[in-house]
Parts: sequence; C-alpha cells; structure tokens
Amino acid sequence: MPREPFESVQEVLLERYGLRITTRKSADGYELGLAQVLILPSNPRRLSAIFVNLSANNCWIAPETFVAPAHGILLVANGGTFILNYREDLTLASHAWVGISAGANSDFYYLESLLY
Repeated sequence: MPREPFESVQEVLLERYGLRITTRKSADGYELGLAQVLILPSNPRRLSAIFVNLSANNCWIAPETFVAPAHGILLVANGGTFILNYREDLTLASHAWVGISAGANSDFYYLESLLY
C-alpha cells in the first residue's frame, strides 16, 4: 500500500512510478536571433520540454539540424508556446531542438524535465 500523505511531488513520482525527475531552465537573458542556434541538445533522458517566445518577433523551432521561417514550428510573438512530452510525442521530446527568430535579440525561454 502506498505511503501517504506525501511531502513533495518528487516523493509521489518515486513511490508510484519509480522515477526521479529534475528540471532545467534556460539561462536568464537567453535569446534567439537571425542565425540558427541549438536550443536543446539531444537527450534520451528528457521527458518533456516547454518552449516560449517572449519576444516581439516571431520565432521558429524544429527537431532537426535545420530551421527557417518556411521550415519549422512557428511560435508567434509575445508568448507563442510549444509543449512536448513523451506520452503524447513519444521520442520527439528527446531530440535536439534548434531555433531562429525573425529579429535579433529575441528573448526566449525553455524548461525541460529530465530523468536522473
């Protein structure tokens, strides 16, 4: 019989699923620009990721080695968001993700959950 009450989400995940999970976020001031950059490297331990465009410019991301306005997932200006998780997207969350913006110095945020 499971132990309750739990004192943290980490305890619930460990007790019920046997999982230890940690999160990592982008550094403060993380930006996309006119040149393609690697946002997240491939990681087989990544369970989920959230990408948020905080800038006034449109941004595009892709799970590949190439992204462009006509080749990627559009994150509209001022809050466009894309969420991945292994339950709905299978291995896609663990792929490398690249990004580009329609303008320089475009504030961008990501958060990932990883097995540890």
